Amino acid sequence: MTMTPSQAAAWKGHLTGADLCNYLEEYYNVFLRTKVKFSFNTEVLEISRQQDGKWLVRTEDKQDHKTNTLQFCRIIVATGVSHLAYDGLSGNGILCKLGKLTLFGYKLIHS
Repeated sequence: MTMTPSQAAAWKGHLTGADLCNYLEEYYNVFLRTKVKFSFNTEVLEISRQQDGKWLVRTEDKQDHKTNTLQFCRIIVATGVSHLAYDGLSGNGILCKLGKLTLFGYKLIHS
């Protein structure tokens, strides 16, 4: 569903939740369907970097408790905290200022 100008004005130019959902589903169908695998009810147990620069991610399925190790060229850490970057490491919920935190030796980027 495309937002009309009158709908955009009502939402002060912001997308509705339904519009965002539709956009993300369409983007996935066009660009990611054959490249991305989603795992739900899964806990990340460990993330480590190999000498060749690739990442190993060890996970556990929370339903059958099976563990799996996956290899990636890149990873995204999505902590779920909305508009401010969350370091995810301090354990006390402190929000960091952008550009001040590094993770695994790389600059934190928040969008």
